[in-house]
Amino acid sequence: MIFSRLASVALLLLATTLFEKASGKTIGEAQAALEVQRVVHSTPAEQNAFVQALVNSVMKQGSYLTDIQREIVERLNTTFYNQTLPEMNRGHAADEELLNEHKTGLATCDQELQQRHGDVMAIAGEKDQLEGSQLDCD
Repeated sequence: MIFSRLASVALLLLATTLFEKASGKTIGEAQAALEVQRVVHSTPAEQNAFVQALVNSVMKQGSYLTDIQREIVERLNTTFYNQTLPEMNRGHAADEELLNEHKTGLATCDQELQQRHGDVMAIAGEKDQLEGSQLDCD
């Protein structure tokens, strides 16, 4: 148990040090980049909560966004307009097409029901006429 914790910490330090040397970024910048990636790749509900928290923070404290927060918001905005919104529009179009198919099907059923109702009313009228003529014969 102690070894696994120690190994995890060592791997984290090694990875951060290697990242820092390879990318020229500091540990703080590496953590910021990870935070950006975490938020950008989170669920829409988590992204919404993050943006809502930012808005509340700015409104309550009157503070400006940090560079990291600004980058996150810009990436979320790009993701929304380039991925989420087009997917929503495609889904809306598919839903609309399906609804139109059902509308057409219901209109066909309505026409058939009206025709059948007319047929039944004609038969009922004929029945009434036959019953009336039977009384004449009696």
